[in-house]
Amino acid sequence: MKEVSIFSNVVDTQGKTVSLSAILGGIKNGKWANQISELRSIKDEKAQKAFKNTLSCFTGSGVYKKRTIEGLVSHSGALIIDTDVKDNPILSENFDEIRQKLIADKHTLFLFTSCRGNGIAIGVRINGEKHGETFQYLEHYYLEKHGLTIDKGCKDVTRLRFISYDPDLYYNVGAETVIVPPEFTKETKLGHTAPVSHANGKNHEIVEKIIASGKLLGDDTYESWVRIAFALVSEFGEGGRLYFHELSRISPKYDRADCDKKYDNCLRTNKGAHTFASIVHFAKELMETTEFELDESLLELEKKPNAKKKSNDKNEPVLSVYFEGLVDVVTDNRGRVAYLVNNENSPDVVTVKENDKVLYAPPDQKHLPFALADADNVLKWYKSDNDQILFKDVLTYLKRFSYLPGRQWLIVACNVFLSYLQDHPDIHYLPMLLFYAVPERGK
Repeated sequence: MKEVSIFSNVVDTQGKTVSLSAILGGIKNGKWANQISELRSIKDEKAQKAFKNTLSCFTGSGVYKKRTIEGLVSHSGALIIDTDVKDNPILSENFDEIRQKLIADKHTLFLFTSCRGNGIAIGVRINGEKHGETFQYLEHYYLEKHGLTIDKGCKDVTRLRFISYDPDLYYNVGAETVIVPPEFTKETKLGHTAPVSHANGKNHEIVEKIIASGKLLGDDTYESWVRIAFALVSEFGEGGRLYFHELSRISPKYDRADCDKKYDNCLRTNKGAHTFASIVHFAKELMETTEFELDESLLELEKKPNAKKKSNDKNEPVLSVYFEGLVDVVTDNRGRVAYLVNNENSPDVVTVKENDKVLYAPPDQKHLPFALADADNVLKWYKSDNDQILFKDVLTYLKRFSYLPGRQWLIVACNVFLSYLQDHPDIHYLPMLLFYAVPERGK
């Protein structure tokens, strides 16, 4: 393996030339184990950062006579990228699983846990003459293949990498060199999705500036998240998916699978109720509440001659089972599909609902893949406001067709109530009940 420069700490300017394999061997065999153990034991973030700066570090991409781009003597043919919990909260929950997937990647030359223990450093083989271009492709590659955001600072060919300790450091001499595909053009790089035919060019610019600012768009509620998704679908179609990921990942609630699932759903169900005007609205709020700035001319919405108008004609309602203020979809006392909505803090049953100058109506029941509650029953329980009676009613219903010993029914009934909380934006986990029974005998 080729040579790199190693420094005694971040302020050292007189690096020494060593082989990259010697550094990897030191990380695996515990050469710096005591220092790393001390670093990971420090709980205060500022104190930990100060101690980290005293550690040895190396330039994984080459040998330097001085640590500047002009000072590069020879490229090592390697690029070390970094993924950590800050950019990828999922690592805190699925660290080992993600590590194994990265190990299985054909491009992983070596891999080890970072010095603080909450990130993963991944080394790949590259053409040193295409360092920057390859990094841009790797941004796209790791997001698409592994759902991970890599540290943008790794694009810097002079970037320092701190030593670490990982007895399970992985090394694959047969790793494939990363080759940037010819079709990977500027339009397909991360943050520059190919525009759909009707998309306004300046609207791309608005979204990209918001992403670049690192500011959270909307108020981090489920409702604003869905509005953003529908707005991107209306403006960019499938081309807005990466935008949705980039805007969503700023929130600590970000989950790649949830993002894809929600965007898929919006692509299927979009009726044009939310347009790019929603993004402009949130951008203006951002400008009012933070230091974020945008040219006002960008925020002037253009009318699209071929754009489908939002329906506010009472004869042409939008068919939907989602809008702000909707509690549930039910059947009314005539058996019709209806909305249960919040009306000044009390529930109301309506068959059409005007919201934000758009008239909504529910689809036919045959198009809804779930059973509907009877509105009269829902209102009866709401007005009685007797939680004990409702809980006992659920118990009675469950006991009608199944059997469980002792007080286990209480657990099952509680789980039924919990299931009604699963769509709340602050709920991220729910328990799973496992049922066991003796094998059936006879008929």
